[in-house]
Amino acid sequence: MCYTTDKTQKWPCQSMLRNERSLRFSLIALLSVGLLCYDAQAVTAANAYVTVSSSTYGVEDIVPVGADFYVTTRNVGKPSFRADISVRANSPYYLVIPANGRMNLGIGESGLYMVKDESGNEDVFSGRVYVLKLDIEPDETNVCWKASSCTLKLTDDSYPGSEAVWSSIPDGISGRGNSITFSPNALTAGEYTVTARSGIVTNYTDTCIVRIFRLLFETVSPIPINRNRTILGVGEEVNGAVVPSTADAIWSANCAASISPIRGSATCVAAPATAMVFTVNCVVRGISLSESFTTIEPSGVVDATIAGVYSMPVGSSGAGMKLHPIHIGPKTVSFYNVECVEVGKDAVNATGYWEVNPPPSHIGHGADMWFPLDYENKWPSTWDVAIITGIPAPWLGGGNFEWPIPAKWRVVGSGIEKDLCGWNQKFELMGDGTVTVRKFGKWVRRTTNNVNTYGGN
Repeated sequence: MCYTTDKTQKWPCQSMLRNERSLRFSLIALLSVGLLCYDAQAVTAANAYVTVSSSTYGVEDIVPVGADFYVTTRNVGKPSFRADISVRANSPYYLVIPANGRMNLGIGESGLYMVKDESGNEDVFSGRVYVLKLDIEPDETNVCWKASSCTLKLTDDSYPGSEAVWSSIPDGISGRGNSITFSPNALTAGEYTVTARSGIVTNYTDTCIVRIFRLLFETVSPIPINRNRTILGVGEEVNGAVVPSTADAIWSANCAASISPIRGSATCVAAPATAMVFTVNCVVRGISLSESFTTIEPSGVVDATIAGVYSMPVGSSGAGMKLHPIHIGPKTVSFYNVECVEVGKDAVNATGYWEVNPPPSHIGHGADMWFPLDYENKWPSTWDVAIITGIPAPWLGGGNFEWPIPAKWRVVGSGIEKDLCGWNQKFELMGDGTVTVRKFGKWVRRTTNNVNTYGGN
């Protein structure tokens, strides 16, 4: 072949082409008159009675088994393939059949040979010559691990010699016959080398590759302990991988889920910012794999613990407690990509003392500041303090007020804010200056002698 981009060089190229044609014609001429010969390597096998050989292209081996011979082939097809086979008697025998010492056999065919003993010790001995083919098609099978069945088979023109025996490395795929069926969903995902072996000629085999592809997912959050779950918190991330590993996988996700990268053996999926069902898809070597996930939203505070109470000067009226941990539920998922806010509101339901002395507003007292959740859906350890201090005397028989606390949540960076089931914080003042503060079912009570008690369900 000649290639040039310079028009001035076209003549040398054409000359080279003429030389190639001349050489080709010369080879054809030599072949036509028999002057150019190719020696095919003969395959030979013998028993005590005959020697069988063949130099036909495609003959791989000749294997004696008892009185018979099995001609094994490779890369041939029926009906075009025919093996030219020579049968020669071994001394002291002479050949009776075939009379001319030649057989011409196709795949699945057999020919009889017969010899007699010239010495007279053994009258007649006979056997057969068989032509075999053992070929798994296709050479490569890819299947999804969710499939309930998959069939492997030999080509229709295969003639393996008795019943083909199938096995695999690693174990798991086996059977007998010209085809076998196995259950991918009962096996470990991975690559299997499957071998079909002749039932007669045990070293006559063919192999194929079976890949059982599966998607595996693991949550980024180590909490909850089940990291292979398909129920996720909004914004929660999962790492996905295709097994066996392959760089040509293409990933995608529907709805508002995001996925990156979209090519390669592994990816990371971020759940949508609102509740929904979404699907992650992966196409690898012509096989479509998928996994569905359900995204759920925060429901509200599910538990709180009193981490400590506050000491105040003797004679002063007030009480306070630090709440930690506080968990947002449900705790079956992780909301570590979620942040929350207590929405500030003015006090309501003021009675007694607080009707005369306007109670403080939640606005400007810890409200309206977004705070993140961690893997366990906990508020920050420094975040929630339920406290009131320095209530001026006289306390006039006491009185109550409360803060209604609406709450909101959002997935960080999403720009979508949604309501969270809110809560109340209640303040109770007695005529002797004793104060009780209540939140999330917890309470702390402090007297003006600085004696604190606390509890809650």
